[in-house]
Amino acid sequence: MNPSATSSAETSSQQFSPYLVETHALNIQFGAQKVIRDVTLQIRHGQTVAIIGESGCGKTVLLKSLVGLLQPTSGFVLFDQQDLGALREKEIAQLRTRTGFVFQQAALFDSLTVGENIAFPVIHTASHRQTAFPVEEERQQLVLHALREVGLSDSTMHQYPADLSGGMRKRVGLARALILQPELMLYDEPTTGLDPIVSDIINELIMRSRLKHRVTSILVTHDMKTARKVADRVLMLHPLERLSPTESQVIFDGPPSELEHCPDTRVQQFIQGEAGNRMHELNLL
Repeated sequence: MNPSATSSAETSSQQFSPYLVETHALNIQFGAQKVIRDVTLQIRHGQTVAIIGESGCGKTVLLKSLVGLLQPTSGFVLFDQQDLGALREKEIAQLRTRTGFVFQQAALFDSLTVGENIAFPVIHTASHRQTAFPVEEERQQLVLHALREVGLSDSTMHQYPADLSGGMRKRVGLARALILQPELMLYDEPTTGLDPIVSDIINELIMRSRLKHRVTSILVTHDMKTARKVADRVLMLHPLERLSPTESQVIFDGPPSELEHCPDTRVQQFIQGEAGNRMHELNLL
């Protein structure tokens, strides 16, 4: 065998990592308020991770830090082995083109049609990648494919966000995130405020996109049904003000099937409390 080929193969092997996203001793604070403390995570390619915990424990802050939307106070975040803190903003923007983000309130542009909302990342990404802008016909085909993937009719592309139900807006947000076929999908409370039927539809779409595109998914949720159904790994954060300086902020890390058997009373109290909150929400719908 050619020695140079062997060396090249060894270098390639050394460079490969099974983890798409990693954090190391991550700390984030706003002024004097610490929100994330010494969190170290490794998330494998193709894994679906649900982050749960009480309101204010730092779930969304952690989620945003994984794609450089929030900068750590100390520690670092790796995306595909690249330290986000060492990259220029232009380089981070290029990395974000490999991710999709579904926001809690869908975050659609009210003045744009559904089709224009979904096509927005295509145009935005072309400028960051310095590639040619897709022509109108190509954009329209991408939009129609994305709409069909989330179970919406072609005619939806001509509507405006104000014309849609909450569940349809969530699906449009998902279509917009999927249009670039990202490697990493981030979801912030994807089923909050939705009735059980629509929540099940969103959960099915999340699972289908993971299987079809082999995407790595990380979701923040209060919905334990979503966490159990969608995720193969669950992380639970605890508010720092109720932890001693030596306690880990991650109080559970494992498959959803182990949640019920976790001996930590804080985990059990959260699960029972969220079940009660969900029943209350359903009674209000």
